[in-house]
Amino acid sequence: MHLILRDEIRTGKGDFSYWLDQLGPHYTRTTRMRLFPGTLNIHLTSGSYRTPTNALRLEKEEYGGRVSKCSLSLCH
Repeated sequence: MHLILRDEIRTGKGDFSYWLDQLGPHYTRTTRMRLFPGTLNIHLTSGSYRTPTNALRLEKEEYGGRVSKCSLSLCH
């Protein structure tokens, strides 16, 4: 199945490198890979996308924080 999404790239907050500094070991443990300081911020303008059920989710309880940070999914 192919899914076509329409989007636009948007500017982020610019704070992902801060969170990598703070939570890098947790991210590495959870994903088993080292994440790079940068994000691709995509805003869907048409279509819809559901996070896959097998996505990795970084939850606040796992790192002692206040906010669940993000879902990570492999793109093909």
